[in-house]
This record gives sequence, C-alpha cells and structure tokens, in this order.
Amino acid sequence: MPQKGDAGFKTVLNLLRTLGPMKFEVKPKNNKDGDGFVLHPFDRIDAQTTHLNHMFNAVFFLPMHVVKKALTDFGKKKKRS
Repeated sequence: MPQKGDAGFKTVLNLLRTLGPMKFEVKPKNNKDGDGFVLHPFDRIDAQTTHLNHMFNAVFFLPMHVVKKALTDFGKKKKRS
C-alpha cells in the first residue's frame, strides 16, 4: 500500500473502498455437501489496517498446484536432516 501523499495512494484507497464491502458466496450444487461459505476480499484489522484475506487469495490468485501442495502438506511434520 502506498503511503499517504504518494502518487498511487488515492487510486489504491478508492480500490479498497470499492472492493471492501464485496462478498463472494460459495454454495455447492448438492446440499449434502454442506451450506457453503462466504469470502470477503479483505480483512479489516482496524481503521488504518487492512489485509488481503488468505482464503480469497488462494481461491482467486494462487496457482492451483500451490494451493493443493499447501493443503496436502498442512499438518505434516517435516523430517530434519
């Protein structure tokens, strides 16, 4: 995020204000698979701090092979040499 007074600050701030209230509702075709979930693009920490939601990042931006590796390796203990 650019600092206040930088050239791109106003553009980025307007983008965050526009995308902030958006939400994506994910629902399965088959109700037996669950209710689904809601994704928000950003997590607002406080009035001055906003972070990109990690799940939103994984669904929309990360390559599928990276997401699969992260999910399959999650919780596995690595062997030390």
